Amino acid sequence: MKSALAYMLALVGSSTKLEEPIGTSGLLLNDEYVSLVANHSASFHPNFSKNTIQGVRANAALVTPDVDSFFSGLSGLGRVQFAQALAPPPGGLRAQFLDRLIIVEGNTAAILSASRITTNTSQLLIQTTLAETMIFDKDALLSRIVSIGESGLAAAQQTGAAKLPSVEPIALNPIANKSAGYTFKIKEKAAQFNINFNNQNSSANGLLATEDVTVVSDGRNSTGRAALVNLFTRYNTSIPDLVQHDEFVLGQGNWAATEYIFQGTRNSTFTMLNGTEVKPNGVQYRVRGMRFMRFNDAGLVDLFWQAADNDAFVNPAYLASPIFA
Repeated sequence: MKSALAYMLALVGSSTKLEEPIGTSGLLLNDEYVSLVANHSASFHPNFSKNTIQGVRANAALVTPDVDSFFSGLSGLGRVQFAQALAPPPGGLRAQFLDRLIIVEGNTAAILSASRITTNTSQLLIQTTLAETMIFDKDALLSRIVSIGESGLAAAQQTGAAKLPSVEPIALNPIANKSAGYTFKIKEKAAQFNINFNNQNSSANGLLATEDVTVVSDGRNSTGRAALVNLFTRYNTSIPDLVQHDEFVLGQGNWAATEYIFQGTRNSTFTMLNGTEVKPNGVQYRVRGMRFMRFNDAGLVDLFWQAADNDAFVNPAYLASPIFA
């Protein structure tokens, strides 16, 4: 019980030196450690955006030798695989990850960014959303990263089927200073979205948000509760057996983030982001996504940002092996 108490004190921001939480070897969740996690979390994308070998090496120095990485369907293990996945793009292109939000809770961070590819003359070619969960070890080195992009949107932008956004400066969203009790409650609400969906009660998700909630998904902004509910119902016809499961629910101040898995069988016609209709194939797909939610003082979501690859349900990289033959 003593270790569990120390862990809870860490979550509410105690500056006391804490003993390690149960089951986490050598990890001390004091203020100094959490600040170091936040510092390292904020370092990866500026290093990457240099588009240099030096930037790649700087990032490799921030990860464990056995770092476990998942980049939009491609898994890797170790520093070499990690560095190769973050190599600068060829052909005179410039790639940038521009952070919009960094949530840190204990040894875990959730990051919302813009993924932007331009020519060296700054002509915009692609801009999508990138979302990541990072877990750090006792030395604040990255030991696991899940990186979720919008490959379908990128492909649609390349062909002109989806409109490119205007190139604007991107800055970090502020995080309000809220009590631990408030943040715990909004995490509970963030977890309720998938519970409602799996109970076939997606309409209840609209009641967790303000009437004029801003919803961002697939490169588009929309407004209102109906737009939010649509994120949960848009696959009802094409993937009727879809199930969603939260892997992480993180919170800091007035923000919460979830990393989730959704899995289902493409049993009806599926419409890709470029408008192409794909025939059913009776095959299961297992996909990862993330959601970032900003809550107002009344505990309602007023900004809901979803990062997931809509077209993953036609991508062989996301095929799921059935549990039963």
